[in-house]
Amino acid sequence: MQSNSAIICLKLLTARNRHLETPPTPAFSTADHDPCDLGRTSGIFDAPRAILASIEGLQLIEMARNREDAVCCGGGGNLEMVDSALVAQIGRRKMALVADTGAKTVVSACQQCKRTMTGAARAIRTRVRIKDITELVWDAIQAAEGHHGMRK
Repeated sequence: MQSNSAIICLKLLTARNRHLETPPTPAFSTADHDPCDLGRTSGIFDAPRAILASIEGLQLIEMARNREDAVCCGGGGNLEMVDSALVAQIGRRKMALVADTGAKTVVSACQQCKRTMTGAARAIRTRVRIKDITELVWDAIQAAEGHHGMRK
């Protein structure tokens, strides 16, 4: 059985049949990056989306290329140690796909993807926030403190 932060978060939420409840805030949008290992290698695409759907006020914007057709961020397989120029090129291509969504945040269920896309965003000086999916879950939990926290 594959284990990943997205899978663990989803199991915790679905075991209790709950959604994260956040206090009333303006809706926000995020693009979702499908990590190579979790997606194409393991075939897991729905778990991260189910977690994102459980966060009230979050609008998921799919990139033009997603799921099996997702573009790599450039961070896998220690490519950066072998060809950093190629990593930069792949990162620029990924950031162009993110920009096309109009989202100001992109989320991934992979820490390596977060690191690589953060570097790519800085290199091209774009104002897109890159977050790991567990960070969005944590943000929603923190925002719910003083409220009910979870809802059925």
